[in-house]
Amino acid sequence: SLEEDLELLTTPQSLATNAPPYMKILLPLGLVLTTALFIWSHVAYAATVKLEVRLLPNAGLPGGAEVLHLGNLFKFSLTSSVKDMWQAHVYVLAVLVALCSGVWPYTKLILLGVCWFYTPPRRGQILEWIDVLGKWALVDTFVMTLMLVAFHFDVTVGDATGDPHASSLVDAVTVRVFVEALPSFFVYVLASCLSLVLGHVTVARHRSFDVVDDKPEPLCSMKYIVCFAAMLILVIVGCCLASFDFHIEGLAGLVLGDKAKRRYSLMSLGEAIPGSSNEESGALSLEVVYFFFGFALPLVQLVLLTVLWVVPLSLKLQQRLYVACEVST
Repeated sequence: SLEEDLELLTTPQSLATNAPPYMKILLPLGLVLTTALFIWSHVAYAATVKLEVRLLPNAGLPGGAEVLHLGNLFKFSLTSSVKDMWQAHVYVLAVLVALCSGVWPYTKLILLGVCWFYTPPRRGQILEWIDVLGKWALVDTFVMTLMLVAFHFDVTVGDATGDPHASSLVDAVTVRVFVEALPSFFVYVLASCLSLVLGHVTVARHRSFDVVDDKPEPLCSMKYIVCFAAMLILVIVGCCLASFDFHIEGLAGLVLGDKAKRRYSLMSLGEAIPGSSNEESGALSLEVVYFFFGFALPLVQLVLLTVLWVVPLSLKLQQRLYVACEVST
């Protein structure tokens, strides 16, 4: 009847109501799978600190060089990392990691489920905030990268001893401490990426409407391209400049001497990832994720914003480019 048709048109509908059949199945499954991956990554240890002794060829061994694996010094997870940061009085970082890596991933998935199956008030604003805050779940990935590089150091035994009986051991024995990321950490990275994809798909479904095309026009004058170019240069320079130091104290700091203090920039920290772990494939994967989200995406977003604001585009192209800017935020 006419009354039923009018009620159907005026009553708010859930995003799942008129979604394609494949999306009605895949998105809920994606929410459940991502939740399970987050739970797995949080209950298991994320990484372990290992100790290794390398006897080099000039140590006089019959078989030449030999590597002695002395096992794990300790393991850490999200819970233990937050606890250690709190005990070390690094309260801001502890709260940031706990909220962004522990609370926010589940909160986001719950909100996505509510927005998909129900019609909460101001659904558009909720989805926009989910999209804006989505990548904060990757804070734990950057913290792991810091730990991977910070806990890695080599100590060569025998140099500058002055003992003639120990002269044969000069540069012969190397003690190596390094961090090895465990499978649960890469599960967390995968779950974070899946969560981002689910968020973008839900936002796209909420905005699914036809746009009437119009005459291509720029959003601002070409003179503003200088500002975008300046921002691009500042981002690149900021990534290359040293921004923080690592200080290794205690007995290890005394043994390392001048090497106990190391200075890094965003770029040099990423470049140090492969040499900080014995797992080449895992270190390479972490390096790709680190540079993609920490360096490549900000540059891509600035380029997209420049095109969006300066180049004459139709309304439909502007909307698509705006979505691309949101995804690269």
